[in-house]
Amino acid sequence: LGTSLTRAVTPVVAREAEAEGDDCQGHPGWWTATVVGTVGLGVVGVLLGLAAAPISVVLAPGLAGNDDGTLVLLVRVTVLVAATALLAGLAHGHGVFRWVALQGIPFNLVMIAAAGLLGPRYGIAALAWGFVVGSLLRMLLQLWPAWRHRWRLTTRVDLRSSGWREIAGMVPALMLGQAVVNVSTIGDRAVASTVQEGAVSAIFLGWRLTNLPETLVVAALMAPLYPAMGAAAGRPRELRALLHRGTGVTLTILVPVVAALAVVPDRVVALAFGRGSFDD
Repeated sequence: LGTSLTRAVTPVVAREAEAEGDDCQGHPGWWTATVVGTVGLGVVGVLLGLAAAPISVVLAPGLAGNDDGTLVLLVRVTVLVAATALLAGLAHGHGVFRWVALQGIPFNLVMIAAAGLLGPRYGIAALAWGFVVGSLLRMLLQLWPAWRHRWRLTTRVDLRSSGWREIAGMVPALMLGQAVVNVSTIGDRAVASTVQEGAVSAIFLGWRLTNLPETLVVAALMAPLYPAMGAAAGRPRELRALLHRGTGVTLTILVPVVAALAVVPDRVVALAFGRGSFDD
């Protein structure tokens, strides 16, 4: 829901920002989406927390039988984070990308500190709390451009606004696509939990490697391209030019990377993980 709402608000905000210029009049559709998303995720989060025990059996059937409560704790802690990514949609819609791009730095610093300083004492639960604190810092960092550029944050929920109706119309299809990806990932890890020790980590790290090119290239390119396409809605020639250029850049960079992952995956894995406690 959070990811789908973020993707839906970006083109709407971009079109409104282009029409308003430097004089931001507020974005009632964005604010309504933020309130609805936060409340919706909050309710779902509470339900997930209450049902963490049976849900953990679905997430990792091979581990749940031997779980000492850690898996349930991790589920309950990490659902505390709500729709903070909607601030990224607001910034992208206004053509501001720097601060959103930097949000991962404080998050990762907190995670590293949680692992190094609190991990020896509290175990894996330290990472769960680090995830929550790091996510809150990400949210604070994303509030900075809104204050700096003086974007007017309309504080009125308007379910009848044209912006919200457009956003709500896009969300179901986006949620379906996001659900397919998430269910596939959950299914992979659930099956891996029943195979052998280390299988969950192996499949997780393998996905991180195969997703790295997409994260570095496609996600980085889509950040400025997506709101630009939203602002160009109704101008087919400009949209085709943006799509053609973005696709060309993506293929040019990704083809050799994909070839390397397909031809010499053992060397790629060794380069990324072949040190420390990782064995063959």
